[in-house]
Amino acid sequence: MPTWTECFVSTILVISFTSVAAIHVRGFWFFQTGVQSDASYRKVAHEMRAEGRHGPIAAVGPGAAYASLYLAYHLDEPYVGQYLGKMPTNVDAILEEFGVETLLVSAKGKRSTTFRNRTSWKSVREVHLNDEWMYIYTPP
Repeated sequence: MPTWTECFVSTILVISFTSVAAIHVRGFWFFQTGVQSDASYRKVAHEMRAEGRHGPIAAVGPGAAYASLYLAYHLDEPYVGQYLGKMPTNVDAILEEFGVETLLVSAKGKRSTTFRNRTSWKSVREVHLNDEWMYIYTPP
């Protein structure tokens, strides 16, 4: 009959191996879902390149941050980041200051609506990425 110490050590070993296995399985699941959605970003980036769109790329809105980062990666262009603050009235000047040439704007969210009302940038395309509609804007 095993002692209390042997049972305790055996339990700890089983838990440690199980937790490591669970982390790897979860990581594999994430990797698989990432690969499936990666093709849509690659496709949109290829189409953007064919249209002459380039960076630096930035984002406005809740879902646009990762999408613009992935598009910048596939376009091999700089990524400026996502605007998180209250939308200023001089948004065009700020975008120009950072040298943004392509802006991805989420179709939902208050910031997105405010941006569309305060900018002279042109919406040149609507794309569906990561289960969300987004607009691609370029400078006037």
